[in-house]
Amino acid sequence: MAETLSYFEELKKNDPNFYYKIDLDANDRVRNLFWADGAARVAYKEFGDCVTFDTTYMTNRYEMPFAPFIGINNHGMSIQMGCGFMRDETIESFTWLFNKFLDAMGNVAPTTIITDQDQAMGVAIAAVFPNTVHRNCKWHIVSKVQGPLGTYLTKKPGLSSELNDCMDYGMNEAKYEARWSPIIERYTAHENKHLQFLYELRRLYIPAYYMKSFFPFLQRTARSEGFNAVLKRYINPQISILNFVQKYVKIQEKIMSAEDENEFISSEKVPSELFSGYPFEEQVCKFYTRSIYYKFQRELKQSTSYKITNVSGYTYTLTPTKGFVFGYDEAQKEAENDPENESTQPKQQQSLKTIRYADLCNEFGKIAKEASTNEKTTEIVRKHFIEIKTDVAASKTKNSKKQKIVASQDNTDQNQSSSMHVNDPLLLNQKEDKCRQE
Repeated sequence: MAETLSYFEELKKNDPNFYYKIDLDANDRVRNLFWADGAARVAYKEFGDCVTFDTTYMTNRYEMPFAPFIGINNHGMSIQMGCGFMRDETIESFTWLFNKFLDAMGNVAPTTIITDQDQAMGVAIAAVFPNTVHRNCKWHIVSKVQGPLGTYLTKKPGLSSELNDCMDYGMNEAKYEARWSPIIERYTAHENKHLQFLYELRRLYIPAYYMKSFFPFLQRTARSEGFNAVLKRYINPQISILNFVQKYVKIQEKIMSAEDENEFISSEKVPSELFSGYPFEEQVCKFYTRSIYYKFQRELKQSTSYKITNVSGYTYTLTPTKGFVFGYDEAQKEAENDPENESTQPKQQQSLKTIRYADLCNEFGKIAKEASTNEKTTEIVRKHFIEIKTDVAASKTKNSKKQKIVASQDNTDQNQSSSMHVNDPLLLNQKEDKCRQE
């Protein structure tokens, strides 16, 4: 473990914003460890709205659970925002880890977080991130009853389809509640304990309860599980913590390279064909990254594949124009739109950075269009751009110096820890021997 800390110090020389903390037990053995590189800390400032968190085993010889914090960037890619090792999955260990993550990220908690249904994890999240919306992974909850419930549903044709539609497409809490009870009544399913289980936990995972919270493309912890699967392809479960960290750094470099490639594609390539011909599609095409635009385009195709018929008041039926809508089904839908109700709902605010970026792009675009008509005006603009770049660079340098001062204060104890005596965690067989002695 001393070699790992020395390696962290080497990383800090090239990356002043590299952050790490260790937790030792009474015998100076490493109990918990957390680290986040400078790129992860910068990414969190941009994309830290939503975090998915999960733990996995079989990544090191000490059998310490690995715990990565995963975010989603503006290309819809999974990105690393820090990770750690824990001696065990207790409230104490989770609380220590979440506190170090919070410290690394400038005491800014995520807006939302999605995890599995681990009770110790839930208690720690409530204590460390009290204002964060915590959602449980739908798959983990449903999978607990999937076997016996599947057998039951086969005996009641139509019930499975109606339940899935209710659980996945309820637009708000009231709509979900209003649909669930009649379905259970219609199929006389009151006594089924597995359906009772799913209903009792509804506030932990049903999308209708999170419509006002930001969970981009998420209903489960698949992002964390996917990253854990990638790790296990590259990492031998018997390696040391040092070797793990070294391989982790290489994986992080591949992630950053893929992100750079997506940035290039978004800036250089324009979709050859717009689907709808609507002006707003052309607008979002310029504003979104390519990967997010294509997601939007798919949703646009699906949402315009229905015929809308007013039933009464603000109630409408949506009927597939071609009999089937990919990703949904052939069933007719019912929807409501109350403009008075809608106007009173709090609207999600755009980030100030996004607004500033859009405004600047618009203004610079206009200037470039006017100035490019001849060489003289082009040179005038270039001259002023040089001055602007100089001023912006000077401002960034000033802010960077402030951050380095804060970083040096934060890392004082890290420098001390690199010189202290640190013992490796107990190996699995050593833990078993110790238990037998006790």
